[in-house]
Amino acid sequence: MESVVVMPNEDDLIKKLSFDQFSRQKIVAYLINESFVNRDNKTALNIIDIGGHLGRTSDFMPNDKVTVLDVFDENYDNYIKGDATSMIFKDNSFDIACSFDVLEHIPREKRQTFINEAVRVSKIGFFMAIPVDIENKVSSAEVLLNDFYMNIFNEDHQWLKEHIDYMIPDEKEVNNLIKNSGASSVSISSNQIGDWQLMQMLLFASSSIPDIVGEVSDINTWYNKNILSLDSMVDVGYRKIIFISKDVENITSVKKTINKLEAYNSEDSKVTVNKQTFNEFSETLSLIIKKYNLSYEQNQYINKTNKDLINEIINLKKLHKIDKTHIEKLNLEISSIHNSKTWKLIHPLREIIGYINKSIKKN
Repeated sequence: MESVVVMPNEDDLIKKLSFDQFSRQKIVAYLINESFVNRDNKTALNIIDIGGHLGRTSDFMPNDKVTVLDVFDENYDNYIKGDATSMIFKDNSFDIACSFDVLEHIPREKRQTFINEAVRVSKIGFFMAIPVDIENKVSSAEVLLNDFYMNIFNEDHQWLKEHIDYMIPDEKEVNNLIKNSGASSVSISSNQIGDWQLMQMLLFASSSIPDIVGEVSDINTWYNKNILSLDSMVDVGYRKIIFISKDVENITSVKKTINKLEAYNSEDSKVTVNKQTFNEFSETLSLIIKKYNLSYEQNQYINKTNKDLINEIINLKKLHKIDKTHIEKLNLEISSIHNSKTWKLIHPLREIIGYINKSIKKN
């Protein structure tokens, strides 16, 4: 993959963006650059990001013109307020259309029109990143993750709740929508479902527990740095990156790029990446749990109102008996998740959040 285009500010994006946003933007940018762009000829693409307000497409495609279409009353360069299911643009107005986790927020009766419009206004084709339910694994993971969020913050997660209410599409629905648009498609899975759920849990937990922000930030950065390797070997992913086009040659071009990405890791290196992923998660969770061995004096909390909570956290040492046996048990649980490729919860982390939540209620 020697020809991968590196954005000027990619290191900054790797550190600042959550893995969920970085991964979908990075994979789409990779597919576009490898399939359709000759940067030696200073080729610039005209791209529309549908539903992309507050998105980062222009950061990932800095050499191209990116127009953002969304429903909000905003006023900035290259932003247009509009309805994605009834766009004002002429046919083939843009080289490429893209959307990132938008379709699942559109009522089911309007999803066909959404895809039809995106295909209509794009000359080359439409890149759509979207969670796709596979054997109810993705929808179940979202329900459990929303429950986890509610356990911490006593309210639903805004986007997860909307996914649950509107229902994310399954593979059959997506395939029918594409077929009915008169186009063809090719896709790649992104974010192994077990990894995705654990990463989201860690991000949610770090919003509630300041002490673990550093560990969570480190593994988020590691995940972003290795996303091309990680997404080259996903079997059951949280999300699919789908390219939709009526031009067979364009479909073939993206298919070749996907094949190149999937072939990037040999079988031996895939085992290495899997092992490294396991080790990264294992070490991160072990460090998080070990942090609760800190004495009160070592704790960095300075908010007086947190004193009772700190004492409760310190008591986790007695409850969980953080020793070699406990860490080995934790490693076995994580190993089971990666070996089976499932979306099961990580119990030690859940126990920590639940215990903290109880202490908050006491106060």
